[in-house]
Amino acid sequence: MATSFPLLFLSIAGIILYIMLLDITFNTHELTDKLVVPKTALFTFQNQDALFVVVDNRAKVRPVTTGFETRQHIVIEQGLQENDLILLDPRLDGLDDGSRITYEMNNSTS
Repeated sequence: MATSFPLLFLSIAGIILYIMLLDITFNTHELTDKLVVPKTALFTFQNQDALFVVVDNRAKVRPVTTGFETRQHIVIEQGLQENDLILLDPRLDGLDDGSRITYEMNNSTS
């Protein structure tokens, strides 16, 4: 993640000498070969973390084991496969385990 910070350099008399804009990248933790989902897709089901996975056009509750997380994403350590299709918003009105799901795949590369 790169973030730009404006920095002001002041002289002893309080006069601005110059302004610099820096691009700073913070790498606090790097993981490879992990499944990562938005934290908003996660919900609690029977005291466990879970996701809704689409199986045969139906929403199915899938308990998962989570790992490392950031503010927006979380690693799924167990319970999810690489090509599983998940619902990003488990709080949709009327959505329950077994609800019929229709969807379109958007394969655009733009």
